[in-house]
Amino acid sequence: MFKESKELEVEITEINLDNLCFKFPDRSEIREEIVQTIKDEGGSSEENELIDEKEKELIDMVTEIEPVVSEMKEEITNLLKKYLPNWQVPEIKIVFEINPDSDYSIRDEGDISIDIAKLLKKDDIKKDIIHGLTHELVHLWMMENTENGKETESLEDQKNKFKVRAIEEGLAFLISDQRISDYKGEKTYQELNSQNLNAKEQVDTVLAIEDKDEFKRRSNDLFENIGPAYIVGLESIRSIKAELLEEEFREFIIEFREDSEETILKYQKILEEKSKQTSEDEKESDIKDGMRLMDEIETGVRIGGFFIQHEELRQELERREIDYIETDSFSDEMELPPQYTIGKKEKLSEALKEVDLSILDIPELENEISTLYGKIKNMTVVRAVNFLNSLSRLKGGWELPEVAALEGLLFGYRPCCVKYYIDSRYLGKPSYEEERHCFDDEEEYVMCKECAREKGKI
Repeated sequence: MFKESKELEVEITEINLDNLCFKFPDRSEIREEIVQTIKDEGGSSEENELIDEKEKELIDMVTEIEPVVSEMKEEITNLLKKYLPNWQVPEIKIVFEINPDSDYSIRDEGDISIDIAKLLKKDDIKKDIIHGLTHELVHLWMMENTENGKETESLEDQKNKFKVRAIEEGLAFLISDQRISDYKGEKTYQELNSQNLNAKEQVDTVLAIEDKDEFKRRSNDLFENIGPAYIVGLESIRSIKAELLEEEFREFIIEFREDSEETILKYQKILEEKSKQTSEDEKESDIKDGMRLMDEIETGVRIGGFFIQHEELRQELERREIDYIETDSFSDEMELPPQYTIGKKEKLSEALKEVDLSILDIPELENEISTLYGKIKNMTVVRAVNFLNSLSRLKGGWELPEVAALEGLLFGYRPCCVKYYIDSRYLGKPSYEEERHCFDDEEEYVMCKECAREKGKI
């Protein structure tokens, strides 16, 4: 069922959008809608200058969109056929209008409404229409197999329908190639990661509600303004896609439309089994890395380091009498697994008594390295390593260069490799062309060109 299985032949599908009819407003309709919008917002229909300005902006935009309808249909077709089976889209009007309620929405009669006022604010109007229309067409494809039944009664049914709706929104985002970050204003990985974690917490909190009326109200709130339900739905659909071959994922989408709730239960079980196996494999790898690290500290290859906490490793640290403490995180924003900082049971100055810091040969940072070492030399090894790790970092999570230099020595990297790393990453000196292949076999730290050549990497 997963990617280890034999590759399946991917079926090429046909999506026909000939029945899509793009309906653009004429000049009089645009003016009428602007006047009505201004009145709804408490303004006056006599504000002719403002009306003229908005009218010109919208007419200019519509004039730009009309000639590229065929191009947009072609791009929408390419997005849909990547995932959906053969589909003859029914007769649908794409209505460009002023709609304060939503950027894109499906009307009761099945037509799609696009708010031209909000389009004006988009950086790439054509691209936004392509992605937005594709999103709504995915919903229409799903609706073709939906029966209108009675209002959901049981709390369990309500929760199941909430999960289905969230995953359908995630699927629509995936197929349309939209990014939630475009709607949420989040830019960095840390912000998006924090947002995703917060979204899951909010969804889990609502799913734990036992009062039916409260659940209905709170769950609807999670969909407002591309809210947490969208984020969790997209993460869920990505998790399923990541574990399936291309054709298997297409089969999942068809099954999801046929029986959404049963399909979710089926694939949740598959993912739980996969997650359980992955966790076991990761733990085995963590323990192997931890044992290697302890061996290197006992043999003097390195002075200190970190590894992920596991009870088996803690017991081994006690047995070998290696010093350890819980690692302090350098950031409250990044969720990292709990770690141990480990090292020799002695002061840092004792551990480095035979090491001359000038061996690094980084004159540009000589004062910074010396000053920082002066602050930590009387600490125990684990306290010193933990202190270095907890210091504030540069943008992107990079350590300060003097911190990276000292850590390189403590972690047992060759001084020439530490110097090359600092020179190429911090001091603007060039890296050698083959570097992307030149990592140590046991641990992914970059080697200098001479060491890479010595180890047969180049």
